[in-house]
Amino acid sequence: MHFEKVSYEQWAKDVPLKNVPWTMLKQWHNDIKLPQQGTVYSMGVDFYLPYNVNILPHNLIKIPTGIRWVCDTPDDRHYGMLIVPRSSIGIKQGLMLCNTVGVIDSDYYVSENEGHIQLFFRNVTDEAVSLPQHKGIAQGLITPYVIPKGASSEDIRIGGFGSTDNN
Repeated sequence: MHFEKVSYEQWAKDVPLKNVPWTMLKQWHNDIKLPQQGTVYSMGVDFYLPYNVNILPHNLIKIPTGIRWVCDTPDDRHYGMLIVPRSSIGIKQGLMLCNTVGVIDSDYYVSENEGHIQLFFRNVTDEAVSLPQHKGIAQGLITPYVIPKGASSEDIRIGGFGSTDNN
C-alpha cells in the first residue's frame, strides 16, 4: 500500500474554487505533498492543504487533497484508513470534519473518482479561519480490521463517495 496523487484532470474537476487559471491549478497539483508521518512515533500520517484556504464563520469547505491511498495487494484488503482532524485544527482553529471521522476502504482507490480523498470541514467559530498551503490539516490512521463471520460481502465497489449504499 502507498499514497500517490490523483490525476491532474480528476483533481482539477474536484477543486471547488471558481475562476482559477489552469496554470495555477496545475502548479497546485504539482506542489501537492504526499501524506507523511510527523515524527518517528506519530501514529498517523498528515494530510496537507493543496492551496491556501479561508473558511468563513459557520461555513463548510471542501478540500480536495489530490491524494489516493492505493491498496493493491491481497493483504491490503484487511486494512482501512480513518481520517481525523489534526488536534491543532480542532482545538486551536475551531474546524471540525463534517462526518466527524472519515472512513477510507481499501478498495476506494479503484472508484470512479480515482479514490480521491476529499475532506469537508466546518468552521464552528464566529471568526474566519485562514490556513496556508501545505499546512497539515488532517491525519490518516491505517488500521487492520476484522469482519465477523456471516457479515462479509462479495459485492465489488462501483462508485466513489457513499457508493457502498448503492450496492
